[in-house]
Amino acid sequence: MSFYPSESHHLKDWVFGSLDFLRTKRNEINEKARDNWKDVFRQISNESYEIDEMLLTSKEEETLISYYGRQLVEFCNHKQLPFVSKYNASILYQRFFTNQSVMDYDPRIIIFTSISLALKLEEYGLHFTLEKLFGDVPGLNIQEVFRHELIVCNTLRFHLYILNPRNTLEGLRLLYKKYYIDVLVVDEDLENPDNKKTYNKKNQLISLLTKVILKAETYVLMILHTLCFLIYTPSQISITLFDISARELNLPYSGDFLKKVLKEIHQANYLKSETETSHSSLSIIHSIRDLIIQTLETDRIAKERGHEHEEIETTRILDKLAKLQRRRNKEMKRRRKSSSQL
Repeated sequence: MSFYPSESHHLKDWVFGSLDFLRTKRNEINEKARDNWKDVFRQISNESYEIDEMLLTSKEEETLISYYGRQLVEFCNHKQLPFVSKYNASILYQRFFTNQSVMDYDPRIIIFTSISLALKLEEYGLHFTLEKLFGDVPGLNIQEVFRHELIVCNTLRFHLYILNPRNTLEGLRLLYKKYYIDVLVVDEDLENPDNKKTYNKKNQLISLLTKVILKAETYVLMILHTLCFLIYTPSQISITLFDISARELNLPYSGDFLKKVLKEIHQANYLKSETETSHSSLSIIHSIRDLIIQTLETDRIAKERGHEHEEIETTRILDKLAKLQRRRNKEMKRRRKSSSQL
């Protein structure tokens, strides 16, 4: 179920279809990084000791990726960056850590590298310099941000074309207007009480529809730190968020509209070799809705608690990672000293 060209890299290479598959992939990246670190220590140290306790687990990596994914969006909000830049930066960041480990690349650098690249993709980079954008971030090495741009691009195989959920939301807005607003014919004679009533109803629906779209866009930003956009297509998520927002704001005929949209998509894909029925598309929407609602509720509870537990856990994991890096640096320094004495 997609409004987008199926041949795009976004859909072929960066939508994984299931949470289990994605976590398996990230587990493999974690295991590879752990093995690489063990090899490094075997090469630089003559001592035999267990370093497993210093290496991050896949769960710990996921915690850091999610935490800094949220920090990325909050930074973009603080700098009042455009919606598309927030979205693109988050997608680049999530894609990067689908193929790399936080034990090898610091997410505190990658979030800013992703923002820098996202601005350049939409030519918003013409209005910003890295110094102006990141100059007030304490302790940030801007040259490191710049240096990592090529690393991110190479990791993503220069797949920098990103489908924007806003396109689908705009399509849904036009379809709803076509089905339920434009059909309300208003005569030029507004002195007629019935015509005035119809005219007012149209304006009310247009205003409510605008609020639905804005709420759906807000939800897009609220779930960017999650794995949603690596599991489902932007169009699937947009339709789901439109439906959630429409129901919350009591947009008339929202349930009927969802069925109409899915039917149109099914009919448009009917001649393709791989198609989904309207029923299966509706099942996907329900699955996405459950995941999003669960995510929003979890975040709401965490926000009420001030994200205290997440902050504590993130600090613990960062300390663990710093200990690993210090031990490596210490062993390398000792090895160089031993070599110089020979």
